[in-house]
Amino acid sequence: RDTLIHVSNGVDVTNKFNPNIIKNEVKEKLTSSLKIKREDIVFIFIGRFVKEKGIFELIDAFHKLKQENSNAKLLMVGSILDSERDQQSQTLLRKKLKNSSIITTGFRSDIAELLSISDVFVLPSYREGLPLSIIEAMAMGKPIIATDIRGCREEVFHGENGFLVKRGDSNDLYNRMHELFIDQEKRHYFGKRSREISKEYFNEKKVIGKQIDLYESLRHKIQRSTVQER
Repeated sequence: RDTLIHVSNGVDVTNKFNPNIIKNEVKEKLTSSLKIKREDIVFIFIGRFVKEKGIFELIDAFHKLKQENSNAKLLMVGSILDSERDQQSQTLLRKKLKNSSIITTGFRSDIAELLSISDVFVLPSYREGLPLSIIEAMAMGKPIIATDIRGCREEVFHGENGFLVKRGDSNDLYNRMHELFIDQEKRHYFGKRSREISKEYFNEKKVIGKQIDLYESLRHKIQRSTVQER
């Protein structure tokens, strides 16, 4: 009989991706350097600036949100790669990124800190495996907006810790971004559930423990099978 085994990704939810360990002075210094004001609602994207990550839909949805709300900010962690084959899209993207409310940081190592000063994590990818960036954002207690695709569906529970949106649909993305922008209570509830889910299912220690148990189980089965064949 065939057995389906699922091994998930995990992050350090205690000593690294933990909102309770980021000091206020660190957050204040970071917001100041990025020109983020106290009243701003910050959406954050982390990843490569390429079409298949849903970058164009994200920027279009944000531009619409920004027209109605002056304190909306989009923090984009990553950069445009000159090595990408689709240079036409990259040229268009550079034009779209020229907005004072879109903050591009380049590649960064202080991901937990950047998440700590943000309000909503957004990943509108066309395809994913089991995105680690979502797990990191969940561990930092953030509500998630992601595409309704395999991989994201395993991490984001629609209406519980975030929203799943249609792939390539900037209007659907805008509607969910607007909903979380205006609803502080929902942002807090989703963020709380994200943190709880990450600790339960994506705690690195638990994930590694399950992997070790799995390997030990398979090793014992192979040993028994080898003995029986003899």
